[in-house]
Amino acid sequence: MTKRLLKMGLLGLGAGASFIVGNKFRRYGHVSIDASDPIVPSDKMIPTLFIHGYGGNRLSFGPMISRFERDGYGRKDMVIIVDIDGSLHVEGQLKSAQPFIQILFKNDIASVEKQSAWLYHIMQFLFGAYGIKQVDFVGHSMGGVSILRYLTECRDALDAPVVAHAISIGAPYNDHNVAQTTPQIEDLLLTDAGPIETTPLYRYFEKTMRHLPKNLQFLNIAGDLKDGNDGAVSVNSALSLRYLVQNQLNYHELIVSGRKAAHRLLHENQRVDDSIYTFLWKKHK
Repeated sequence: MTKRLLKMGLLGLGAGASFIVGNKFRRYGHVSIDASDPIVPSDKMIPTLFIHGYGGNRLSFGPMISRFERDGYGRKDMVIIVDIDGSLHVEGQLKSAQPFIQILFKNDIASVEKQSAWLYHIMQFLFGAYGIKQVDFVGHSMGGVSILRYLTECRDALDAPVVAHAISIGAPYNDHNVAQTTPQIEDLLLTDAGPIETTPLYRYFEKTMRHLPKNLQFLNIAGDLKDGNDGAVSVNSALSLRYLVQNQLNYHELIVSGRKAAHRLLHENQRVDDSIYTFLWKKHK
């Protein structure tokens, strides 16, 4: 296995709280490349970046990435850990045609504004160090919101790859607090014309949607435990995105139900796995 550390301008993760958690961190904490693996030309690579939600870590997307590797959809070539000061610590090396990159924020409760700026640093690195021209995004919860903000801010960046596909899972697009769970789940009613009430976050996106990449394809996944929410984010908040992006891009929605429609289990849901595969990679098989 190849391991590199690169300082650019954001740190690592704390140890697991128990032996079991520690073992899981080690299991999902490594890249899957070998020094002897051949390198695919960068113009043939389309990395998929996985961005965790508020308070997330290696276990947020680690098991999903492992399942995707097992099923032959791609390979975890790289982990990028973003330090609190903007430095990037890079583990691994991009070599495969469909590499997976797990993004970890040392400050895992940073604001959407900071996270979107850090995503730009990451994209600059991929473009500058590897010549990557195109990427896909998968984000859970707050990670999905940070992806959308990045997309509205950096469409015309000449020093970053183009984003072809973006997937958000349980993302709160019309919440006052997009970070930690609140005592009551925000659930602002949706009508045929959109939300009856909008939050500052939603109104920000209303003003910036025209900056989305023109050829972007977007899949928006929401969980429903049969009471209109996934235990943290309401279906109405997640699907309010529809009214922001309609007529602007190729937009798709999916609502999943059942026990694994819970917010913290959405990335452990087989239907979610299948929908990501179909949306991103099936056409290449």
